[in-house]
Amino acid sequence: MKKLFFLFLICSSVQIIFGQNAPKFDVSVSTDSVLLGNPIEVEFLIENGKSKGFEPPRFDGFEVLSGPNQSSSIQIINGDMKQKATYTYILEPKNVGKYEIKPASIMIDGKEFLTKPITISVYPNPEGIKQEIPNKSNELNFGDWNDMQRKKAPIETPPAKKERKTIKI
Repeated sequence: MKKLFFLFLICSSVQIIFGQNAPKFDVSVSTDSVLLGNPIEVEFLIENGKSKGFEPPRFDGFEVLSGPNQSSSIQIINGDMKQKATYTYILEPKNVGKYEIKPASIMIDGKEFLTKPITISVYPNPEGIKQEIPNKSNELNFGDWNDMQRKKAPIETPPAKKERKTIKI
């Protein structure tokens, strides 16, 4: 029984170690419900693989305000390489209702990957409330440099001269 447990432990450890760099393709949205006339952000994330042939879904019921905006990064720590690429779209719904963003597809290392479909609920906005797309928590935001309080540098005064007294013995 101990041998079986030990074998299971080794196999699961190897799977965890080598499974961390497996290719991944996912989708996320800034919100799944929005007031009419306000934008949402849809982000497609590709991790750990050479990708080509990104096919975005048709955004039925939405107007594409911006996109595809692309970004990529490579991180190498102690010889372990991780790659990320994103395709981002800013969409605005055309009418009230429930809309489904169909799956996107991409080829990663010769294998096709699909995202999951996402449902977006659009509600009426009689007051004309404007919502902003929330900032991501992992992004650095230094704010507006012009709004920073300016502090004057302290004026340095020369050190006071010590008076010497001479004592004769």
